[in-house]
This record gives sequence, C-alpha cells and structure tokens, in this order.
Amino acid sequence: MTTALQSKILLVLILALAAFLRFYLLDGQSFWNDEGNSVRIAEKNQAMYYSHLVDPGSTPLPVYDAMRSYTQGK
Repeated sequence: MTTALQSKILLVLILALAAFLRFYLLDGQSFWNDEGNSVRIAEKNQAMYYSHLVDPGSTPLPVYDAMRSYTQGK
C-alpha cells in the first residue's frame, strides 16, 4: 500500500470518528440546560410564569418578559 493511500485511509477514519463523536447522543440532554429551562418558563401560561417570581433562585421577570416577546414575535 502506498503512503498516499494510507494517508487517505487515515484521514477518512479520523473524519468518520469525528462525525460519530459529534452526532452521538445529539438529542440527549445538554449540560447547558439552564437556557432551555428559561425558555420553557417564558412560554408557560401566565399563572406559572408569575409563580417563579416568589422563587428566590429564579431569574428576574424582565428577562422572562424579553424571552416571551422574542419567542412570540412581538
């Protein structure tokens, strides 16, 4: 086998491994789920939306208002 052919085979194997690692469990839960949780809260109904105001660890209301406006196209 020639060196050029070996290099091409190695390149294809590396790219295949890279693609596998990139797409493996792509639909799984992300480590950065706080952004997703914020969007879910902003999309909920008004009662659920305002109930997060009393939670001491919640994000301030203006952030949810901005996300709600953005997601609803207002």
